[in-house]
Amino acid sequence: MCKEGCSIYWKYIRKLADKQLIPCSESECKQYTRSNSGRCPIHIRGYYTSQYYYKLQNGVVSIQEKSDAMIRKAIDDLLLELSENLFSYNS
Repeated sequence: MCKEGCSIYWKYIRKLADKQLIPCSESECKQYTRSNSGRCPIHIRGYYTSQYYYKLQNGVVSIQEKSDAMIRKAIDDLLLELSENLFSYNS
């Protein structure tokens, strides 16, 4: 266990002192925080939950876009093959 005068303790204190205390970004919350999100420990869960939700939602959207592109390519290939077959059949 570190004593109050050791270098590890003072580095930790300096690190905390460098970060400014800011009020929570939630309306009507009077607590202060040093977190990057700007939310106090009570409201931080909602922040991370929404970040995770948007991450999942963007992933689903990108998967849908990729599948739509693959379907369009398959349709284009089938139409090209069909037109080639019709052209060779008529000749």
